[in-house]
Amino acid sequence: MHKQVSHTQKIRIARQFSRAAGQYNEAAQIQLQVAMDALSYLPEQVGVSLDIGCGTGRITRMLAARSNTTYAIDIAMGMLHYAKTESVSPPDPDGVITWLQADAEQLPLQQHSVHTVFSSMVLQWCAQPDLVMQQIRGVLKPGGQAVLAIMVDNSFFELNSVWAHFDQFRHVNQFHRAETWRQAALNSGLKVEMQRQRYTSYHLGLRELLSSIKQVGANVLLQASEPNTQSAQPLSRSLLRQLEAEYRHQYATFNALPLSYDLVFLHCQHSDS
Repeated sequence: MHKQVSHTQKIRIARQFSRAAGQYNEAAQIQLQVAMDALSYLPEQVGVSLDIGCGTGRITRMLAARSNTTYAIDIAMGMLHYAKTESVSPPDPDGVITWLQADAEQLPLQQHSVHTVFSSMVLQWCAQPDLVMQQIRGVLKPGGQAVLAIMVDNSFFELNSVWAHFDQFRHVNQFHRAETWRQAALNSGLKVEMQRQRYTSYHLGLRELLSSIKQVGANVLLQASEPNTQSAQPLSRSLLRQLEAEYRHQYATFNALPLSYDLVFLHCQHSDS
């Protein structure tokens, strides 16, 4: 696993998600389902809240409806712009949302300033779980809570397996294990409960499947596997046909191609509660 995400890679991530802002809500159905499941872990009133990786703001506004004040951060300026100017349903209740461009590994809030931290399908882009969890614990008030939904290893395993038939390069991100995140939370001094769940989307063809990843900005490869000095072969029409044939052979369900997202849900509490 990569030890750090470089500044250049973070810029690429921000750009990709910024480009995806306008089409994100329509394309990100799995992301919506995961976020709604994550919200179900929270009580009806959450005090001062922080949404890490707010994206287009549709979940932030739901969180804000339960909050006195909400801070919404995202590394992608395009997402923040969309959230503030284009996403109007539901509206910002009483102007309680403060939008900030920031990195989850360097939260721009005062120590012990929020009651609730929420994040859904964002923190997998952070290479240092211990640092992230230290940052989260740092901003939580004593007795505060965090609900975090994070993609973990074995996500997109079907696509990874199919690619392995054609070359030895990495085409799919290998995210941290669920236990790595749980241990990072414990290391930071948080109490933590963990659940795992798999979500699966289904696609008519491989182009549609690959597009579903690209449309939500999640096609940045953080760590490339390069067994030799050659470059991975380009995705030609011929290779695409071969990949789809192999995908159908291995995984097709009722003529549809599945794509699996493995999620860990961490419900954390400040240990000084």
